[in-house]
Amino acid sequence: MKTLMLLRHAKSSWDDLTLPDAERPLNERGVRDAPRIGNWMYQQKLKRPDALVCSPAVRTRQTMKLIVQAAGIQCPARLDERIYQAGVPDLLDVIGDTPETCDCLMLIGHNPGISELLDHLTNEQHSMPTAALAIIKLEATMWLDITAKTNRLTRFIKPRDLED
Repeated sequence: MKTLMLLRHAKSSWDDLTLPDAERPLNERGVRDAPRIGNWMYQQKLKRPDALVCSPAVRTRQTMKLIVQAAGIQCPARLDERIYQAGVPDLLDVIGDTPETCDCLMLIGHNPGISELLDHLTNEQHSMPTAALAIIKLEATMWLDITAKTNRLTRFIKPRDLED
């Protein structure tokens, strides 16, 4: 069985409306929330991802850096343009390109795609607020064989669920 971690980027800034969407950085709340999720991952002694795939948008790259540092994640990371503004088919393509030697993949992206992928894979409705993390046990033994609605959501955490 494979494990998929879905992470929505942390809260981004709208202070500079002249910036293209992909260039928007995290705001103060985002800079605070991303490490909180990473610290939670570390404290829970969760299995660390074997690989990490991230949207190239500034806010997702910043989220990735903060999560990786706080959680002590040490795995290969790559940026993939397909994640930015992706729907479920594109995200499944990205996941399908994961080497089979990887048992646990973390995907960092955007809504609505991340929420839609979670719903698609688990047949459960969950809102993925910023910096939310969903951990899914997949029925598939190969990344290309992932099917809808047969997987189990094992963990779901949002920054507001964590104590200050």
